[in-house]
Amino acid sequence: MSQSGFEMFSNVAGMVIVIADVIFFYALWNIFCKNKKEKMSMMIGSVLLLLNIGLGFISSLPTSGRLIISAIAILTYSIVRYKKHCEKPVFILTLFYGLRSFSLLVANSVFQYVNNSVFQLLDSSSENYIENMYLYLVYTQILLFGLYIVLFALMLTVVWKIVISFNKMSWYDVWFLSVLNVAGGLFAEVIINISIVKIKNEVFDLFQVKEELLWKLPLIAVLLFLGELAAITIYQKYRELQREKENYFVEQQQIKAMKLRLEEAENFYGSIRKVRHEMKNHMTNIKGLRQEISMRKLTVT
Repeated sequence: MSQSGFEMFSNVAGMVIVIADVIFFYALWNIFCKNKKEKMSMMIGSVLLLLNIGLGFISSLPTSGRLIISAIAILTYSIVRYKKHCEKPVFILTLFYGLRSFSLLVANSVFQYVNNSVFQLLDSSSENYIENMYLYLVYTQILLFGLYIVLFALMLTVVWKIVISFNKMSWYDVWFLSVLNVAGGLFAEVIINISIVKIKNEVFDLFQVKEELLWKLPLIAVLLFLGELAAITIYQKYRELQREKENYFVEQQQIKAMKLRLEEAENFYGSIRKVRHEMKNHMTNIKGLRQEISMRKLTVT
């Protein structure tokens, strides 16, 4: 394979990743926004896809730049639609970048291992060395991108399985749920930036110097992902307990109100009974007086 063919393949593969990212984000949004009013419509998803494809054609724009511009567009849409209540969109964005970083760490470690193994098999003295090198690069990049997509899809499936309901969120909830995502994203960016560094006339390959990172980094990514799942589960249980506490409080208030009404009713009917008793006594007294007057009249006559 020639250099131009490899560059064409890289451009196409990069565009596939751009499309996959938008699809994954659209799916993640609708996992947490199950309410019809909160769901992202196909039209908004299509606009986001076209925006990312357009940004993908700008060769001078790095992936981080595309993600930042997309995040700004999504937050602007969220502020307009949800009237400045964008806690949940911010969390979804951080979770997306976290899942993206976790899958990229695992896929990149596998890619580096396979890449180092494959290039050791190449014969630099062969006439077709350059063509074979580009061909092997294509194979390893297919492995990298394919593994990235599969891992991201698997993580989305797991998140979809554990998410029950996400209603209103506070900024404290966003902070609690986003710490691992932000840490994972920064960690992945640092590792990828220092994995291959050119120092004067030499190239420093982190994974050749520290081969144990090939299994440590995926393990860290898995632990970060499990930590995020645990945080989501804890948050959901906390919200459920809070709802039960609120319902219990409302029930207790209703019971107190009913008891108060019963006491008022008892006092009311007690007052009626007291009045009736007093009236009965008055009537008895009046009857006695009448009888006494009648007896006096009889005595006089």
